[in-house]
Amino acid sequence: MEISTERFKSICLKLVDEVHSANNEIVITKYGKPWAKLVAFDEKPPQPFLGSYTGVGKTVGDLLEPFEEGWGVDYKPTGL
Repeated sequence: MEISTERFKSICLKLVDEVHSANNEIVITKYGKPWAKLVAFDEKPPQPFLGSYTGVGKTVGDLLEPFEEGWGVDYKPTGL
């Protein structure tokens, strides 16, 4: 739904209740262009970043042991 800023000012409290109860959004326009968006507040807390990838990967081998295999390329540092 789109509504102009002038119309929004006159019925904003009604629109806030409508957006909250229907869980939808309203685009507020100014001079015919999208200017702002009224959305319902998400009650769910954001997922924490730390630990969000737990269980996604797999550890292969011992991470504390030296790596003995080559990478398949010859690395020669330059400029040292």
